[in-house]
Amino acid sequence: MYRSACKALESLKLQAHNVAKKQQKNIHKKQRRILAEVRKIISVANYVKKLERKVKRLEKMICSPNIPEFQQYSEHDVAVALLFFAELKRARLKHPVWPKEDVFHAVSIIGEEHGETVRATNRHMEDGKLYSDIEKEVIQTGSSCIRFLTQV
Repeated sequence: MYRSACKALESLKLQAHNVAKKQQKNIHKKQRRILAEVRKIISVANYVKKLERKVKRLEKMICSPNIPEFQQYSEHDVAVALLFFAELKRARLKHPVWPKEDVFHAVSIIGEEHGETVRATNRHMEDGKLYSDIEKEVIQTGSSCIRFLTQV
């Protein structure tokens, strides 16, 4: 009886050890996932900082009184243009492949963005949705047009 009790105790210890190992592995998996998410967040934050520095450089360049071509543009015009370029950069990161050879497909992407702009406008007019939704869609449509012109 003593031997069977010792065997049962050893079996329980082994089971407890295996459960602890599994839990430790799960904790490590969760820690790795969390660490990966933190790295992504840090990467995005660094990217945003880079974009902010680029925007400041562009603002200085475009708003410079020494460049006659840009003197006609107000700071608001420059800010709007920078919104288009920021959206263009975001779109290129999210959708790196653009249909270069298939012009119809490229134009259909612009048409889709236009349709989303019309839908946002209808929602604003009928349901009282935010005007900023329309602006967001217009910027996406414009950046699609810029992408079409630069990549087809």
